[in-house]
Amino acid sequence: MPKLEVNKKAKPFRSLTVTLAIAFYVLVSVILLIIGLLFLFFIFQSYQQAISNEQHIIAQGAANTVKSFVQNKLNTLETASRFGKILVIPQEEQELVLEKLLGAEPAFRQLSLLNVEKQELAKTSRLSEIASGRLVDRLGTAFFSQVSQRKTYISSVYIDEITSEPMIIIAVPVADVFGTFKGALLAEANLKFMWDLVAGINVGRTGAAYVVDRQGELLAFKDVSRVLGRENLSSLKEVDEFVKGELSTHESTADISKGIQGNYVVANHAHLEEPDWAVVIELPVEEAYASLIQQIIISALAMISAIGIASLVVTLVLKRITRPIIRLRDAAVEIGKGRLDTKIDIETNDEIGELARTFNQMVATLKGFYKGLEDKVQERTRELEEARASLEIKVKARTRELQELTERQEETIEERTKEIKERMEELEKFHRLAVGRELKMVELKKEIKKIEGTSKRQSK
Repeated sequence: MPKLEVNKKAKPFRSLTVTLAIAFYVLVSVILLIIGLLFLFFIFQSYQQAISNEQHIIAQGAANTVKSFVQNKLNTLETASRFGKILVIPQEEQELVLEKLLGAEPAFRQLSLLNVEKQELAKTSRLSEIASGRLVDRLGTAFFSQVSQRKTYISSVYIDEITSEPMIIIAVPVADVFGTFKGALLAEANLKFMWDLVAGINVGRTGAAYVVDRQGELLAFKDVSRVLGRENLSSLKEVDEFVKGELSTHESTADISKGIQGNYVVANHAHLEEPDWAVVIELPVEEAYASLIQQIIISALAMISAIGIASLVVTLVLKRITRPIIRLRDAAVEIGKGRLDTKIDIETNDEIGELARTFNQMVATLKGFYKGLEDKVQERTRELEEARASLEIKVKARTRELQELTERQEETIEERTKEIKERMEELEKFHRLAVGRELKMVELKKEIKKIEGTSKRQSK
């Protein structure tokens, strides 16, 4: 059966200084880390709100700029439509009014005047007669129901096949002096001027601004080729929010998402309302949060410095705490070696100082106990020596008695042995005599039998 292991395996030595240092370092680091993270979280929240507000202002300003461009064209048409006699004056005068209007507004490419029967009364254009065509043919007749309700109309954007320029058709109702609907004034407007407006919007150093319609199609951007390509941006998060959302439910946030140039940006948008477009503002994340990143770096450096200072302070405090404990340990080792004169110098008047005084008292008491024990041991040793001497005398006397007894027993044994030998000799002699007698009796019996046999034969 295998022997059971009695002593457990000794645990490795672990320094109290190292243990306390690690505990303090971890505690200080965790506290500073929590405080730093909370600080950065609140800074991030406020910074994000500030970015959102700033972008909302920029987006709203850009939206107002684009909206004013379109609204200005509508106001120009409305001003001309308020000329009450425009429907009853001769066609030459109508065309003259339209030509003056066309000359006053460079963004207009064609103008057309319709009566209540949707007939074209007058028309003027910067294009040839063949290239211009009828504006109403581009719209169909569905727009007329909206204009007849005394509302302005704005068509969707289309690209001119000849000039490759973005165009829209706007229309305003024409009424008489009594406010009765009498027709509509149409204008084909070139949005290339809007491109210049959008390209001039500054969004930070590397940000971008662009205009999309309700279907998510790109209407204006600094990269004209993408506009001419009728690119749909509904896949972008900010554009998708505009396409699916409404102005009443729109919340201005600074969400991080993919931008029009494929990088991650902080985006926001603003509704134009009329037309139903939106201006989207994008600012690259690294530029938007540059100040925040700088603050994070500064905070991290401050946190590291604080941890370093705290570590230095903790080290000094631990040395002050553990130095007396180490002295106590060294003193205990010396006492363990039997050096009871060891004494600890008391430097502080605290718990450790009390421990040192108690330790010195314990050593003094232990020294007294040890001295008394030595005296008792010496006394006991003397008693044992005396007892040993007395025992030796008794042993010697008893030994002599045993030797004498042994000698007497040996003499008695020799005598008894001699007597036994004599008896044995006598018995052997007797045995020989007895055996001889028995042999003689046997021979006598044989002789008697022979005589008896002889007598019987003689009697016959």
